[in-house]
Amino acid sequence: AASHIDGGVVQSAAAAAGAAMRRNTMSRVSTLVIVFCSVLFTLGISYYLLPSCTNPAPVNPRKSSSALNRDRNPNHRINDQRPEQKWPVLPKDAPDAFPLDAPLFEDLHEEEPVRTELTGAKFTIPGTDIVVDKDFPILFIGGVPRSGTTLMRVIADAHSNLHCGEETRVIPRITTMRRSQLSKIELARYEAAKIPQEILEDSARNYIIEILLAQFLSSPESQRHDVTMLCDKDPFVLSDVEVASQMFHNSKFILMIRDGRAVAHSLITRKVTISKWNLNSWTDVLKRWNQTVSRQYDGCVQAGPEKCLPVFYEQLVLQPNRTIHQIMSFLGLPWEDVLLHHQDQIGKDISISKLEPSSDQVAKPINLLGLTSWVGNIPENVLPNMAKICPALRRFGYDPEENTNPFYGPADKIVMDNLKLLRQNPSQFEVDTYKWDRKTGGIDKGQFGHDEMARRQQEALDKLIEQLQTPPV
Repeated sequence: AASHIDGGVVQSAAAAAGAAMRRNTMSRVSTLVIVFCSVLFTLGISYYLLPSCTNPAPVNPRKSSSALNRDRNPNHRINDQRPEQKWPVLPKDAPDAFPLDAPLFEDLHEEEPVRTELTGAKFTIPGTDIVVDKDFPILFIGGVPRSGTTLMRVIADAHSNLHCGEETRVIPRITTMRRSQLSKIELARYEAAKIPQEILEDSARNYIIEILLAQFLSSPESQRHDVTMLCDKDPFVLSDVEVASQMFHNSKFILMIRDGRAVAHSLITRKVTISKWNLNSWTDVLKRWNQTVSRQYDGCVQAGPEKCLPVFYEQLVLQPNRTIHQIMSFLGLPWEDVLLHHQDQIGKDISISKLEPSSDQVAKPINLLGLTSWVGNIPENVLPNMAKICPALRRFGYDPEENTNPFYGPADKIVMDNLKLLRQNPSQFEVDTYKWDRKTGGIDKGQFGHDEMARRQQEALDKLIEQLQTPPV
């Protein structure tokens, strides 16, 4: 009986334990089901309410690492103290930006746009009744750089009726921009955009006038009231003779032409940088000169002899009396003796830029120091191909085969006197010049060394005097 009772107890205990285990298992399963359903519910809410969490914006490959870290780390913006943007509140009686009864967009362009009559701005020189507009005489002096444009500028500036300031460097950019606006595709685009050409031309013209007037009003000549012509000296402005002539109806142009071998030597020696010109290659510089001067000369010829006058540098420095008389006759200005002695006006009525490569040369009286300085400095492999590289040499009367002893003509007595004056007083006409140092980002004294320049000019002076004493037959 006792063993029977013990077996029953054991079976009851085992049954109770099994029931407890089943209850625990069901409880755990229920708990897991509840947790799983909660997770699904949370993900569903996040999908609909926060789509950016499930579809993040693509990473911009151009962003820096710091910018990417700011995007990925939301706590990075905790210290952002910028004020909260608030939309402006319009008054209740404010009209609607686009009323409901407004016409459709395509109906807005049925009427022609209103065009105002464009007469062009007029600028008056302070203290005078002189009006500077599209009919005011403007002289443009240009040519390939290192062709005597600065010398021509200071000689012209010595005249009492003409003001010619320093090189602007910006006016050729304006004329080039204006030329691009006259292409067929640009004309069509401006017409489609309803932009009249008169506005574009007036804007370019007024911009140039304001630059020239600013130069004039800051010069000592502004105190005089007898200026009847303004002048711009920029070498590449002669590449757009037609455009400048359209903007200024009474404009005149002087194209300076110089032996291409002398131009190339001056550019390379003084390291005068020009966009796309390789100063390490004589052939490239000579070809660029040939192309540029030919294009400028063609534009000058097309403008006509009453608008454009070619002036040869060699004639200007060898026979200044006859050449300058011819220039004044072309400009319609009376002769003044000071034109042959511009050096006396430097720092008085004539100002020169200390950052222009030619300033130290034009401060001297008219001389022959740069006339044949190129002789003996052109590489031997370039000389035999000179006629092929520079066909424009022969076109303008230079001999491409004569590379050892070129003769450009006899010199006036005043030029010989100037050479003697320079030899007796070499420091009388010295001026400080500066250059922009690309490495340091500052301005340094001298072009390629003031002492080196003085030595080269003295050697050239001694050589010239020796040659001129026994001129070739």
